[in-house]
Amino acid sequence: MWRYNINFSKILKYLKEKTFILSFLFHNKIMKNEKIWSEKERMVISALRDKIKEWKDAGGLIIVKPTSANFKEMYFFRERIGISVDYVWNFVFLIQTFDDNKGDVSKKLFEIFKETSITLELFSFPFKRVKFSINGKNQEGNDKLLSFLKKENVMKLMKDSMTNEFEFKFYDLSNSTAYIKLDPLTICWLITAKKGPGDEWRFPAYLRKLFDTMNKISYELRNYIVSLGSM
Repeated sequence: MWRYNINFSKILKYLKEKTFILSFLFHNKIMKNEKIWSEKERMVISALRDKIKEWKDAGGLIIVKPTSANFKEMYFFRERIGISVDYVWNFVFLIQTFDDNKGDVSKKLFEIFKETSITLELFSFPFKRVKFSINGKNQEGNDKLLSFLKKENVMKLMKDSMTNEFEFKFYDLSNSTAYIKLDPLTICWLITAKKGPGDEWRFPAYLRKLFDTMNKISYELRNYIVSLGSM
């Protein structure tokens, strides 16, 4: 599928004053030599206008706060595919799945999931199939996350979403910057949905479906993490 290195320096100035810091993702540059704010980005905002509380342009990366959702924030940006004129959309969802005052359960969950990351690619040709790639170093966390991803209802949500690739990554706040305002043991996840070219004619419908899909997956993931914390 697609692999990138994105520099998020422009968003850090915004995020350092907020609750969360994005210290993950890639190292490439966001579509140089193209207008940062175009009709394509406006289309995303327009398609989700009744679901958005506020949004902000952070120099090519758009930050969206939902009106009501099971995820905290959504970030999106476009990138060219090699030297072609085509591009891929990246939609990143920030999810807080567990937070407790004493920290005992959070410490347990942190140890289980630190350095956990799994990518799954969804193929429709020549037949429908799913390919899992284990990226994280934590075997226990990867196993538990994989069990969640293979749940029938979760898999169906992803397969029906018209998305090409998902990445589920544990967000380690203890490795974040000094600007972080949350307890480092707050259990957070970053889920990236990638959408390639080919469905432009139904893109607004796709966006609304993805938003609803991620809202449901965020709810399922939070319940799953809470259930592990109570064991």
